[in-house]
Amino acid sequence: MHRQPLQSASGAGGTVGSDRPASSVASSCLLKGKVLVPELPAGYVSRASLLQRLEGVLERRLTVLQAPAGFGKTTVLADVVRRRKEQGTVVAWVSLDDDDTPNLFGSYLAYAFEHAGLDPDPPSAHDAWVSSPATQQMGMLARAIERHEGPCLLVLDEVDRLPRRTVQLVRLLLKRAPRNLHVALAFRVNPGLELATHLLDGGAVVGADTLRFSTADVGRFFGRTLSEEELARVEERTAGWPVALTIHRNARAVKGRLLDADAVAITENYISMGLLSDLSKQDRLCLLDLAVFDWIDADLVDDVLGSSAARLRIVSSSSLNGLLPPVGPDGAVR
Repeated sequence: MHRQPLQSASGAGGTVGSDRPASSVASSCLLKGKVLVPELPAGYVSRASLLQRLEGVLERRLTVLQAPAGFGKTTVLADVVRRRKEQGTVVAWVSLDDDDTPNLFGSYLAYAFEHAGLDPDPPSAHDAWVSSPATQQMGMLARAIERHEGPCLLVLDEVDRLPRRTVQLVRLLLKRAPRNLHVALAFRVNPGLELATHLLDGGAVVGADTLRFSTADVGRFFGRTLSEEELARVEERTAGWPVALTIHRNARAVKGRLLDADAVAITENYISMGLLSDLSKQDRLCLLDLAVFDWIDADLVDDVLGSSAARLRIVSSSSLNGLLPPVGPDGAVR
């Protein structure tokens, strides 16, 4: 992708929206879109119970959103962030990619905090920043956050897309973060972060079950236009999966203007590009094998497929867990 030259979102004094040239750390090759909080989609439905669960991002050091594709991790984080920004909190957002090398990741972190109104370092530190390895850049950024003293929130979206070496840098950042830095991470599968210590220190994990729409939320999502029978049918078919609900709602909205074949093609494209492409080969084959069953009983699956590991695969696979909600308490039937 061709990277267009950009200007910094802040000047030397850290004023958001300044037209001054890029400062010491915001290189002209950085993409501004990666540090912008995503817009909320049309028809977005705010869910009070979910927001309440996430409102404590500034009361804990770490908040983790982990769920498969289509569970609205980015959207709900964007909602929380906008609320925090309205309250005056310094919020830095970075949408991550698989080409974010350690030094590029460090530059985007600095750019994100500049855009939020915080100067990572004075202009005189330009040469030191550019010539420093990524670990030292983290230290310089941490000192700037400490000098701010007030709470700062860093959101890293799609952390699982990062190269392995950059994931190690995220681990270091979490380990050495100043006390006034609060971090929110969103990913489909943990890319190798050691989170237990941070969670024991008061962190929180929000998973697929929490992100699912409740019956009441499904009704509001459809503008309370569904009959009780339709509501029950939609909830059964989607299991509260946000992207599936969106597909249903869009299909209703364009009925008569979109051929059934087109709707199927759009759905298939999302599933293949947004979901299956991120599964491991083993998980993808497992999911395709399981697709022939309406209800998945681990013992029955083993008998049909001639295997002995269905229960282990279904229960232990984090990438499948959110897509196959348990029916029984032991997770044997889904």
